[in-house]
Amino acid sequence: VSSSRVAVQRAEAVVYDLLAVAKAGDKGLLAEIVPVEIGSVVREAALLASASAAENQIQLAILPGGPNLRVLADPRLLTRVLDNLLFNAVRHTPSGKTITLSLTESERVVAITVLDGGSGFGDIDPSILFEKYGQVKLRAAGKHRGVGLGLYFCALAVSAMEGTITAANHSSGGAAFTVNLRKA
Repeated sequence: VSSSRVAVQRAEAVVYDLLAVAKAGDKGLLAEIVPVEIGSVVREAALLASASAAENQIQLAILPGGPNLRVLADPRLLTRVLDNLLFNAVRHTPSGKTITLSLTESERVVAITVLDGGSGFGDIDPSILFEKYGQVKLRAAGKHRGVGLGLYFCALAVSAMEGTITAANHSSGGAAFTVNLRKA
């Protein structure tokens, strides 16, 4: 995947997020929830992030769950969520570090975690990142450079798929974003 193609895809993604957020209003996003083989969605999102990661000398490590692991999700929304999380991880991970995407499962839920190689959130309350334009406040304070719609879109999309999304500092350093979806 070339750098210019990735740049165009990222621009399209931002426009898509803006349109989806505007259209959702107070009603939320609409999702077509079907059984989805999570491995294919993870591979697609990793492929989209791979060029940016390589340009920044960042490794992507994918730790897959069990074979044929399936979740109840909207495949288009889930791909966008993982793309957003991986792109953010690339932005916050220094050269020479690793981003890890892992899948873990329990009896009823699959957890998809993106762990970046950055410094974590510091004194920032991670929940503000999921608020509409929440990152604008952080940018004004010199703590962030995001617009504040990507993670808001992720929260809307995951909610539409009847899942949850959380962010936390990871014990080994870096920020960990976890999406929990129902097993199919």
